[in-house]
Amino acid sequence: MTSKSLYFNLIREDLKRRVWTISLMMLSFVIALPIFTMLRLARMKEAINNTSLLEAQKYFAKISNTNNIGLLMTIAISGAIICAMSGFFYLYSKSKVDSYHSIPVKREKLFFTIYINGIFIYVIPYLINLLLYFIIGAANGLLTGYAFTGAFEALLINLTGYLLVYSITIIAVMLTGNLIVGLMGTTVFLLYGPAIIVLKNAICETFFHTYYATEGVSDNIIYVSPIFAYVNLVTLAGKKGFGMFFIGVFIVAALAVVAGIFLYKLRPSEAAGKSMAFYQTQAVIKILIVIPVAIVGGLLFMSMSESNSFGWTIFGILFVGFLSHGIIEIIYNSDFKSIVANKLQLVICIVISLGIAGAAKEDIFQYDSYLPDKGKIESMGVSFDNLESNYEYYDFENEYPNSYQKYPYVYHTTYRLDHMNITDLSMVYPLVEYAIANNVNRIDYSQIDNSINYISFTVKYTLKNKKETYRNYTVKFDDALEYINSLYADENYKNGVYQIFSMDKNIINSVSYYNLVEGMDETLKLTREQMNEFLSIYENELRNLTATEMVESFPVTQISLEIGENDSYVVQNYYIYPSFADTIKYMESIGANLDSVIDADNIQSIIITNYTDGKLDENNITIEKPVTNEYVFTNKEDIEKITKALILDRFTNGMKYNIDLNYNYVVDIQYKYTVNNTDRAYLVIDKLSEDIRSKIQ
Repeated sequence: MTSKSLYFNLIREDLKRRVWTISLMMLSFVIALPIFTMLRLARMKEAINNTSLLEAQKYFAKISNTNNIGLLMTIAISGAIICAMSGFFYLYSKSKVDSYHSIPVKREKLFFTIYINGIFIYVIPYLINLLLYFIIGAANGLLTGYAFTGAFEALLINLTGYLLVYSITIIAVMLTGNLIVGLMGTTVFLLYGPAIIVLKNAICETFFHTYYATEGVSDNIIYVSPIFAYVNLVTLAGKKGFGMFFIGVFIVAALAVVAGIFLYKLRPSEAAGKSMAFYQTQAVIKILIVIPVAIVGGLLFMSMSESNSFGWTIFGILFVGFLSHGIIEIIYNSDFKSIVANKLQLVICIVISLGIAGAAKEDIFQYDSYLPDKGKIESMGVSFDNLESNYEYYDFENEYPNSYQKYPYVYHTTYRLDHMNITDLSMVYPLVEYAIANNVNRIDYSQIDNSINYISFTVKYTLKNKKETYRNYTVKFDDALEYINSLYADENYKNGVYQIFSMDKNIINSVSYYNLVEGMDETLKLTREQMNEFLSIYENELRNLTATEMVESFPVTQISLEIGENDSYVVQNYYIYPSFADTIKYMESIGANLDSVIDADNIQSIIITNYTDGKLDENNITIEKPVTNEYVFTNKEDIEKITKALILDRFTNGMKYNIDLNYNYVVDIQYKYTVNNTDRAYLVIDKLSEDIRSKIQ
């Protein structure tokens, strides 16, 4: 009985000691829930008047969930750190440690008293303000069951994130002896993992010419940082994989509590006031910090040098490594003279840092020449940066969940490599072999004047052991065209590039095309049956398209597919090339005007702007300033001559190779009759008449 009474007295006394923490948490939740809700009342009332009550109720329900999640997460993370620090702050004071440890209670029970109070300090203000939020909703007729479930789901997720950060911060407190070092330790525990991943990416970007940073690399951050794990938990809410990840986060939080108790029992009372509670951890933590900091210093000095000299990398590692090692020693020993202490550990840090940087520079693991044996590859995928750059991709199958959009945009390389499974390696393997032998590194590529003759592409290797590996190459386009044509003959390649092949045609609302003569988009008048027939004809001819034709010919027109519902739709554009005879014939049969020359009668004026680059001397001092000249043509004869040498901007994507487009000349076409009466174009200099050419040069 006495033990129980003492236990509850401990809880009560600890809460009294932490009144300021309770007040701060209460104030934070008052702002985040009732005040935030009342600030939105005007908008909600407007929603009731202008839309439906149901929509207003949905809007209200999201205030305690998705619409306010950023603020709630901020409270959870900062609150967890504050509660962990304030709860065990006495460990940083010798007198308070003696006082606490003189209480006739086991350390485990004392730990749980403080730990549970930290949970109460977060949960109780949260619940009180949720109640106020519900009262506000009920008073305005906006409270629904959905608001209840959404609010408590958010509470459960935020509490789990809070417990994870709270428990790991406590470990940092147990390992340190004063507040400053404790805060530094907390920062390391929360952000060290992401920092290492960012550094690894920076090393690869600097030294490996074929490195490609996949989204999967950044995904690893959720496993090495409590904060990013919490963010991912919020992102996954209501989606596939949430349950397993939630359990994983909860288990990690529980293990952190066990580790905290273990360290608390081992922690000597005399550790209060020192930098580190355990002498044995000093060297390990110092080495783990100094090595990456030294490498960052090396990369920083290298990037600051004009020649990107590795000599500056070595200097940066030596200088920053010595400096960071010395600062940590000063913090450990509270003595400036300690800056040169533990020289052996300093040497170890410097040697490892130089070894990592040197190994990356010399590519001793042959990263850039990596090419798996054919027998180990299950499939491959290829995505060119500019070859099909006019195509946009959207998630129609809920493969990339996004709570804010019905059809979220998907980055082109991500979509292609996720949906391209080339199993006939003879179609793609020769291209990669050529690329490895002829790859242009980043430094050389940045110094090439006519980089338009080069093409970059990313390769994905899916191995039979399910491992996925990525590489990026840059090669001369003309020399690689033979290999690209071979790749273009593979059906699986085109299935990954052209989303129209896998799309459910029933979600396509309409098809329009660009009338080059009139300078406007026109909708094709098609029944559902005609639309399916037209798209089938187009797909058959698209499958026969070669890379050579795509980059060397001008499209006849561009078709646009409106996809989705009226209040949530996207548009995808596809080109029609001269070889698409059946597609062109079908379009003309339903009244489409596919004349390839812009009608001068429809043009009011053409404005050609000539951007002339400036010149620098060998010291990068400007000796000739950039010049911009504008030429306006309104004469019909001049306009007719110019239109024969134009290619519209909307048609240039993917056709930058082997076409003499001069991007120093920008053409703006002013139409007479269309609502949106301007269009951007570029000049094909070889097709421009001599008299016009002389006027603009």
